[in-house]
Amino acid sequence: MTTSAYHERAAHGLADTALECIWEHVGSTEATGHLVIPDNCADILLELEPDGSVADASVVGLMTRPVHVAARPVHMVGLRFRPGWLAPLLRVDAATVRDARVPLSSVAPAWARALDSDQPLERLLDAVATSIAAQRGPAPVVRAVLDEVRTNPAELRVESVCRTQGVSRQFLARVFNQQVGIGPKFVARVTRLARVRGAMSSRRGDWARLAAESGYADQSHLVREMRSLAGAVPTALA
Repeated sequence: MTTSAYHERAAHGLADTALECIWEHVGSTEATGHLVIPDNCADILLELEPDGSVADASVVGLMTRPVHVAARPVHMVGLRFRPGWLAPLLRVDAATVRDARVPLSSVAPAWARALDSDQPLERLLDAVATSIAAQRGPAPVVRAVLDEVRTNPAELRVESVCRTQGVSRQFLARVFNQQVGIGPKFVARVTRLARVRGAMSSRRGDWARLAAESGYADQSHLVREMRSLAGAVPTALA
């Protein structure tokens, strides 16, 4: 392999309920590697052999810090799950796989067995769809927080969600940690920063105004969040 290529596509059918996307990356030793930034999602990673069979399958939990991935000449396919979905489907505690990579067979033996096929990705998607049909996904209180975050991550009010859902703050924190892998405020931070990064190309250099419009206290606050969550200052990511 001499070049690296990455692309994403949507899932179809019932699996689309839980999946943000299906992504594919063909690596190269000539590439320089890449920085993976927290996105509130958990992934299933499949490392493929040249014949399309699966050499390795693993679960990568929600990330709380940026990670530099070295270039490797491998063909990877990933299922990126929306926040709060993978842990309930696998019936595992999301916090136990936070910032970790574990074998798929250790947390989802049935899903791992589905890969023993001449169409491993299709069979895995079938297994995901079957699990979705049998379960309800994230708890209502988790969905409510995630809806609030999508609406305005800078203005998340956990107390308000608790009142609306009729639960205590302690209950929300416990369930959210179990199903998402981290607390609501962290998810809101990552979501807000992702929106800032999406606006950077059209607002290059106007960091103070972008910070103010995005709900940061000032430009320094934005820079600190960039360094903490993305491992770089705004000028390096623009």
